[in-house]
Amino acid sequence: MATDVVNAEHKATCPHCLHQWRQGVKNITENNYYQSLENRNDIQTARFQRKLLERFNAIASIITSNTKAILEVGCAEGDLGAMVKDKFDVQYDGVEISKDALSAKQKLDHVFNDNTASIKDQKYDLILSFHVLEHIEDIAFEIKQWHRLLTVTGTIIVEVPNKAGHSLLEHDNNAEHLHQFSLQSLSCLLGQEGLAVQSATIGHFESAVYNDSLRLVAKPALTTEQKRQAILNNFKQKLPHSFAVYGVGGDFQNYIHPYIQSLPITFLLDSSEKQWGRVVADMRVQKYNADQHGNLPILIASIRYKEEIIAHLNQLGISDDRIITLDEIYDAAP
Repeated sequence: MATDVVNAEHKATCPHCLHQWRQGVKNITENNYYQSLENRNDIQTARFQRKLLERFNAIASIITSNTKAILEVGCAEGDLGAMVKDKFDVQYDGVEISKDALSAKQKLDHVFNDNTASIKDQKYDLILSFHVLEHIEDIAFEIKQWHRLLTVTGTIIVEVPNKAGHSLLEHDNNAEHLHQFSLQSLSCLLGQEGLAVQSATIGHFESAVYNDSLRLVAKPALTTEQKRQAILNNFKQKLPHSFAVYGVGGDFQNYIHPYIQSLPITFLLDSSEKQWGRVVADMRVQKYNADQHGNLPILIASIRYKEEIIAHLNQLGISDDRIITLDEIYDAAP
């Protein structure tokens, strides 16, 4: 990130993503500061219960039957994990370097009283971090550890103050907070560590002075080859055997032609005489012929004009059960 000094004494900012971080100040994490803390949450208060319930609902919406193990980075006294374990049959571990780890150990399956880099030989389907990342100096290294501990299909939920954390505050002057995030900066940081953002929301409540928090949900980013295979799998699910393609226009070029060598396409069809006879991938574009093409499924290679093409194919005597659209291929879950 390029820097542009906001406050020469202790803050800098990236002019591109607006991320801010402290410079030239003593790191508050020195001298075991966090290790000495305890009972920082007023767990009986309405404000604590408010954020706890909201976070629980967010987690519950993501948990599936495949969610077996959860890690919460900065689990405090373990109350969120206890709520989750009460409703779901999951392993719930925590990371907590403060004295609150003693309380959390009574509620969770395992609590690591050290940083995430110390965790070995563990994989988690869901990793949670609520208002922790802004306290960590090397945030890229921390996110890298999350990715290392995440299963290939796992999910990360991370929440931090949105900029200053309050719409009326220009800067977050909390000395514990070494970073001030924007949507762009947190998305960029996750992306640099191989994580793809699935959703981003603002306005989440942490406290009265941090009533605007940024929450991102991310998963491991697919490689180019993984994306290609996911598309091919979608084709295979809908069209496992030989099929014909109807239309060789722009959508064909963009969404079918890149995969044509890996698909069981036997005929290319089009209604335009200008296309007849054209050779594409060693196949000659033809006019539909019921005797020659009458038993094959037909993939419509147009999104914009699919309804008109379906009506045209129906007039040719082709039933709907033989017709597949590009929407069905690309809307399919990977």
